[in-house]
Amino acid sequence: MHNTLKRLIINFTSIFSANFISRFLAFIYFTILARYLTTQEMGLYGYLFVYIGVGNILTDFGINRILVRDVARDHSLAQNYLKHIVTLRMFLSLVSAILLYLIILMLPKDTKVLLLAPLALLSIFPYSLSFTLDYTLKAREKMRSSAISMISFESLKILLLLLVIWLDFRLIGILSMLILAFILYCLILYSFISQDGLRLGWGFSLPAWKNILTASLPFALFNVMEIIHSRLNLFLLKNLLNDDVITGYYFIAYQFIVVILILPAASSIVIQPMFSRHFALSTDKIHNEYILFLKIMSVLGLFIAIMVFIFSDFIIVLAFGTKYIPSINILKILTISIFFLFLQYANSAFLIASDIKWRILIFSLLQLSINFISNLVLIPKFGAVGAAWAHNISTAGGFILFSIMIRLYMQSIRSSYNNNIQV
Repeated sequence: MHNTLKRLIINFTSIFSANFISRFLAFIYFTILARYLTTQEMGLYGYLFVYIGVGNILTDFGINRILVRDVARDHSLAQNYLKHIVTLRMFLSLVSAILLYLIILMLPKDTKVLLLAPLALLSIFPYSLSFTLDYTLKAREKMRSSAISMISFESLKILLLLLVIWLDFRLIGILSMLILAFILYCLILYSFISQDGLRLGWGFSLPAWKNILTASLPFALFNVMEIIHSRLNLFLLKNLLNDDVITGYYFIAYQFIVVILILPAASSIVIQPMFSRHFALSTDKIHNEYILFLKIMSVLGLFIAIMVFIFSDFIIVLAFGTKYIPSINILKILTISIFFLFLQYANSAFLIASDIKWRILIFSLLQLSINFISNLVLIPKFGAVGAAWAHNISTAGGFILFSIMIRLYMQSIRSSYNNNIQV
């Protein structure tokens, strides 16, 4: 118990420190970007990120969660998993990039989007590789190496962004810089991977791919629903109103919410390997750990949501400038979702470690439906403010739905256990 607690504290300190520093650097990067680009360009950048985010989730296909779960239980699987997963994800990256560009071609034509989309989608390849390498380190609980790599990546992004601004290459330069930053990130991660005795290689094996995809499919569909849920507001805002400026106002407020989710993200990363191990040993133990984690996230989430609400005026004007004053009200509204997003990290950690599969997809579809309907109703009438309220409604609804699912799952497990005892 002492060694486990010590390892958790060390891992949490490494990941939390790295997340804090990297999120702070990401925030600096974002403020520089927002001040450099016009509000229209920022809206376009945010819209392109919808496709990048969807592409990254499609290439992940839930594979990284399987990687963490299985390698955390048996470190000897790392080399074989890494070899096959890297090859599989490069193939999925190609399929995703082509599919997403075809979707762009089917939507109402926007010459700027058509020009920049290929470059944006190209970033999916190094992004996919970098996160596979990073999750391999996390699965083996090499949190310090992951932390150093993460901080280096965010530092490189800022330096390359300053170079783009100096050369005044606008959005084309920024997207090119992003690809280069991810390539350098891959090289840094691989240097740590190789120190751990692992090597990259090509693993083209259809049976191995089938086993990986079969195991990861429920998580893949859950990931797709999750990313669509998080990006749907921006996508619908852009396509329903066709106003890059309004989209930019929402993007600024939403990205700040993403940046401040440092604590639950770090906590979830650290707790995930332990949850995966303990779930196979004791259902009651993992349930008690989940409840404790949920309580901690609720207190922290409420405190941070209140702080952001109080200081939202100061945050937006100081960080992004007066041209984004309309984002203040949007940020105030979105603070409601901060509380529920903190709680959802506890739910996600439990669900990933559990044996719940297709029920995750059903509940994810329900949450996505709530988000889609809310956006369709609220955006045409209230614009970005409507998108913010739709996000709050769906985030709160999602937490309630997944909490119900976890509760029903635990009841079924205990009922099965009691029946076995009686027999």
